Amino acid sequence: MTDKICGFAIGSRCRLSSLGISRSPRTKVRLGTVVGKGHSANSIRVLFDGSTTPVSLHKKYIELIPAGPDRKTASLKRPRDIAGRLFEQRDLRSPDNHQLRETVTLPLPAARLKARRILDEPQDGYMTIVENWRELPDGQIEFTMLRVPMAK
Repeated sequence: MTDKICGFAIGSRCRLSSLGISRSPRTKVRLGTVVGKGHSANSIRVLFDGSTTPVSLHKKYIELIPAGPDRKTASLKRPRDIAGRLFEQRDLRSPDNHQLRETVTLPLPAARLKARRILDEPQDGYMTIVENWRELPDGQIEFTMLRVPMAK
């Protein structure tokens, strides 16, 4: 498999072109990463930021974002880098429908106690969910608790 597809390098950052925007005006996320070749000779698979599955687009619908050494949007090729960028973007989204999110970073024993206290704490009309957890390189645990309104 080649690293170039229709002039686009795998792992390079791209955005919807003006033609792509005019063909899909309701699309909110317009930045992504080239991940492979599409089904036809002129299509490219793009993973848009915040999305979990890539989409196939005609090469005229996207354009490369110039990457310079001082740009933060430079191409990130390692899966860990892409996952980190998606995680940061997810944290920046605003909570919708009165959902309450709390992200906590603590050592393991303290994280267990905090999670148990939050889960046992009664909240009228809300259901508490551990949305995400991970172990950080320094050994601490980071987790996100989500409180979702229950149906009435």
